[in-house]
This record gives sequence, C-alpha cells and structure tokens, in this order.
Amino acid sequence: MNLANLILENFGKFKNFECSFSPGLNVIKGANETGKSTLVEAICKLLYDDPVVAGEDSHIMGKTWGTEGSQVIKANINSDNFTGILEKDFDTGKSKLANQELNITLDDNDRINEVLTGAIGFSSAELFEATSCIKQGDISQIDRSIKAIKDKLESMVTGGKEDLAASQIIAKIDQRIEDISRRDDANPGLIFKLDKVQVNLDYNIEKIGRETKNIKSWRNSLGQVEMAYSNGTEDYRINKEKLDKALKAEQASIDLEKLTKEKDEIDSQLEEVKAEALKIRDLSTQLRNIIDIKKDDLKQIDDMESTLKYLKPKHRDLEKEVGSQQKACDEIKTGGAPIVLMLISIGGVGFGIADYIMRFTEFFYQISFGGLALLIVSLVLLMKNNQKKAFLKEQLKSEQKKMAEAAEEIEKITGELKELFDKYEINSADEVHQASWKRSEMENQLKSFENSFVQLLDGLTEEEIEIKAQELEKKVFDTKIILENYEVQDRGDLERLKLIVGQLEEQKNNLENELMTLNRQIGTAEGGSELLASYLERKEALSADKIKLVEELAVLGLTKECIEKARQNVMISTLEFLEKRTSEILEVITNFKYKKVRFDETSLKFKVFSDEKDDWVDPHHELSQATIEQIYLTARLALTEILGDKAKPPIILDDTFDRFDPERHDGTMKLLKQMAEDRQILLLTSDDNYDKWADKTIQL
Repeated sequence: MNLANLILENFGKFKNFECSFSPGLNVIKGANETGKSTLVEAICKLLYDDPVVAGEDSHIMGKTWGTEGSQVIKANINSDNFTGILEKDFDTGKSKLANQELNITLDDNDRINEVLTGAIGFSSAELFEATSCIKQGDISQIDRSIKAIKDKLESMVTGGKEDLAASQIIAKIDQRIEDISRRDDANPGLIFKLDKVQVNLDYNIEKIGRETKNIKSWRNSLGQVEMAYSNGTEDYRINKEKLDKALKAEQASIDLEKLTKEKDEIDSQLEEVKAEALKIRDLSTQLRNIIDIKKDDLKQIDDMESTLKYLKPKHRDLEKEVGSQQKACDEIKTGGAPIVLMLISIGGVGFGIADYIMRFTEFFYQISFGGLALLIVSLVLLMKNNQKKAFLKEQLKSEQKKMAEAAEEIEKITGELKELFDKYEINSADEVHQASWKRSEMENQLKSFENSFVQLLDGLTEEEIEIKAQELEKKVFDTKIILENYEVQDRGDLERLKLIVGQLEEQKNNLENELMTLNRQIGTAEGGSELLASYLERKEALSADKIKLVEELAVLGLTKECIEKARQNVMISTLEFLEKRTSEILEVITNFKYKKVRFDETSLKFKVFSDEKDDWVDPHHELSQATIEQIYLTARLALTEILGDKAKPPIILDDTFDRFDPERHDGTMKLLKQMAEDRQILLLTSDDNYDKWADKTIQL
C-alpha cells in the first residue's frame, strides 16, 4: 500500500499542511521540532484511529493550539484492494473512504478498517507500530507487542490469508454473543432490539389511521426504491448463489475427508468381522466332527477304568496267593513221620503185652508204657498235620472264591466298558479322553472367537455393518459429485465474496426497510388495511429473526469450542521463515559479520550466532547498543515482510540510524533502496546524507 499524499488540518504544529509521496524511498527532512514525529503520529491515527473514540483525546493532545476549525487528516491511498481518498475528522467523529471512479463511499468505521486491513496487512495499530512503523527512540520496543505478533503469526498458519488470529476470532465470537444477548437499555443486544422494534410495531399498528399525507411523494419514492431494490436483489442473488456454492464446496471437502476416514474404519471393521465369522464357522464344522461324550458316560468310563485298574492287579495277586496255598496244601501229606511213630508205638505196645504174657524180659512195663507214650505222640502229630491241611484247604477255597468273584467283576466291567466304547465307536479310554480334551479345547476356542466377534460387532449385526458401509460409500460418492459440480474457492476469495454478499445483503435489507416504510405510509394513506397486514407479517418475521439469533448463539458457542481445540503449536512453522529472512537482512546490514538469528517460540526473544565465539549470544549482554538496534531493525523489517504478506505495508523510519557506523549505514540504505522497489518507505531525518538515496525528498 502507498500513500500518494497527506493533508493535515489543525493537527499538532500543522494548521494547514499538504505533501505528496512517491511509491519508492521518500526522505522527509527537517530540523528538530519541525514536526517529523507529528507526521508519523498523524499517519498512524489516519490509518487506525476511530474518530468517534479518539476524538476527545485528539482534540486535547493533538489539535493545533488556538484554532477553531475541525481537526482533519486526509490522504490518497493506493493498494491492490482499494484506491481512494481516506478522511477522518476527529472533531465530528466521522470517517470516510471514497473512490469517485467507482462511485463507492464508505462511512462506517468498521467497514473502512476492513478495507484498510486488507490494504496494509495489519489489523491493529499495535502490530503496525511494532513492525513497519519505527518511531523515534522505539526501534527496540517490540516486546510490548509480542502477543499481537504471535497472534498474527498464528493466523498465517491457522487462517491461511485471514487477518485474524484464533484469539481474535474467539474475541469476536464472544463480542458477537454479547451483541446478540446483551440486555441493556443504553446498549441493547440484537434480541433486545428486536423486542423494542416489536413494541414500536405494535404502536405503529395503532397509529396507521393517522398517517395520510404526502401520498404522491411516497409513490414516486416507492418506484425509485423498487427499481433499486430489484437491481440490488438480483446482484445479491447472483453473489449469494456463488457464495452458497463456494460454501457447499468447502463443506463438501471437509465432509469428504471425514466420510473417507469413517468408511475406511467401517470397512476395516467389516473385514475383521467377516474373518472372525469365518473362523467361527470353520471351528463349528470341526466341532461337529468330534465325538460329543456325555459327562455321565465320561464319568462312568473313568470310574470303570479306575475299578479295572484296581481289580486286575488284585486278581493277579489272588492267582499268586491261590497257587502258593495250593502248593502248601499239596506239600502236607497224611503219612510220614507220624505214621512211622504210630507203627513203632503199636509194635512196642504189642511187644510189651507179649513180654508180659511170655516173660521174655522183665521190662514189659517200660516197653508197653514207652510204646503207649510214643503212640500218643504220633496221634497228636497226626492230628495237627490233619488240622493244618484242613485249614489250608479252607483258605485255598476262600481265596479261589475271591479270585472267581474278581474275575467275574472284571468281566462284567469290561463288558459294560465295551458297550460304552461301541456307543461312541471308540476303542480305548485314551481315545475317549483325547476326544473329550480336544472338544473342550475347541469349545473354549470357539467361545473366545465368539466373544471377539461380539466385541467387533460393537452392538451391531454383520448385516447392519454392511448397510452402514454401503451408506458411507454412497455419501462419499455423493460428496465427490458435489466437489465435481462446485469449485473449492481460495480462502481469501471466499472471504471477499462473503464481504460483498454482506454488503449487498445490508443494502438489500435497507431497501427492504425503506420499501416497507413507504408501503406503510402509502397503505396508511389509502386506508391502512394492507399496511396493517404488512405490520403483522413484519411482526412474525421479527419473531423468526429472534429464533435465528437464538440458534446463532448455539452455533457461536460450538464454533468457539472448536477453535479453542484447534490452537496447537502453530508458531514453529512460521518462525523458520522469520529466522531465515531476519538472517538474510542482518547479513546485508552487518556486512556478513552476523549471519544467523534464531527466535524463542514462546517469548520471540532472539539470539545471534557469533562466528568469533562460535556460539549463540544474547545481544543485550554481548553486543553494542548500535548492533542491538541493527538486529532489532532486521527483525522488524523481516516481520513487516512476513506479517504483511502480499499487502506490502509502507515502512516508516523516524530518525532510526543515529548510532549506525558509516559501513553499516550504507549497508542498511542499500537494503532499504532494494526494498523500496516494491513498497513505499518514508524515512524522516534531519541529515542531508540521505538525499542521494531518495526517490523523492520532502523538506519540512
């Protein structure tokens, strides 16, 4: 943006002052106290002050002493967005921005600020004075504007070509919420205003019968307004259609990304569900081919096996015992020693009797008694032998019975076990246990798959997931169709289109209000019945507007929440550009002594790399005041280029280079001369040495 000229009336030292500027490097010369700093102050007030708010302060502090006329600042401005005359009257509180060729005049300060922001690149005086406007003695005073600079840097990442940072957008949302909901008689909100308008409508409905004058004038005005309204409505319709298509395309782009992500997720879910369902079907098929042994039968088989394991060893032990006892029984015979003793004893008794009768010897008594005693012993031995044999036979019989019973039990259990084996077509208990274990394992595995399947379904059925996937696919297709039919607009073009539509809508609404007023007046003059119906319709429309405002409050609240969540670490990407450009400028000014600058992403404080120390140094502790000022100058020039973006705001330098040595002074002027090729620079000084660099010299 360039200032073609500047006119001051009753501002500071200047009662009537006018000068013109060239697009390049302008040197404004004057001795001390000639008003150089006043010119800088006047330019800042012209570009950013609201005469309504600043009028009283300007009147006391800036107005020429002893004058009675209005305090006025006026300038011709040239930019890519707008060319025209900007005028601010700080006594009347009026602002005006006019382009006579286009027959456009803006008198609303907010609208003027919007145009100027697009032309300058900075939305506030704070940003302007912290970057491209360097007042006398303020070259290093950017710390106080760190927040504003960070917000602007953030907006370049988060908002594309938008000039408002997220924090400013939130502030505007809060202001909009306040503007809608405020209930204050002195400064009413929109809803409260609607309530007041409705009261006035009710009053006017009663007043209809009294307004009957000036009907001819009203009808002439009505025709003119209707023609203007028709033309304005058509322009509004055309631009509104463009805006609606652009907004649809923008929303479709957002929706497509979201829907594509949802479709990928549902497709992945469906694929996992089908895979899990296939596992379940395969496992169920395998499970049907495995013998299902009832728990009772399995327990019975285990019991029988356990019993057989007990009976078979017992039967073998009984067989051994029976064989042992049979052998012992067979070894006991009736004859033997007892019979021999018995025969000897009988022979002795018989010989004793014969000796007694025949008197062979005198020992018949001893022989008889000896034989008798021996007979008794032999009888006793024979009796014990018979008893032992009878006892062994009895034991043998008992063991044989037990062995038979065990064999019978084994045979019975073996038969029953075979019946169970035949029932399940298996050959052994091992096969039973193997089949049971395998089935149990597969049932557990099937249960695990089924649980996983239920979790994947997430409360839906496989058919519902497929339907959902089909619906998303259709939505993606429909959204792509929208994007094919509607072109996505650049964010800057979209904002400008919104501004145009807003202006046309306001113009249309104003004409509608004027039409309503004229129709009301004419209707009142002709009897009032039609006007009464119009008032009633307007009352209904006011109610609808009130509902829209309530809905807008809800939307604003949600928008604010979304913006708050989106603000995350956006400074890093812009700091790289800032550091690169600052380093490039610093190389030129310091004749390549210092080549690198880096900024802290939180505080934006910077350090300089010193080749001498081979390290980063803090300028305030390691460098001279002149070098510090040179570094601040490079930072502010770099910020001006980066933050101003394509707007190319003018650079204002008020006695900035007093401390620079000749070599760095020439380096700085060469840089400024290069920058002046595509932007305007105003350099205010009392030194004649700048004349050789100037595209235009202005003497105060």
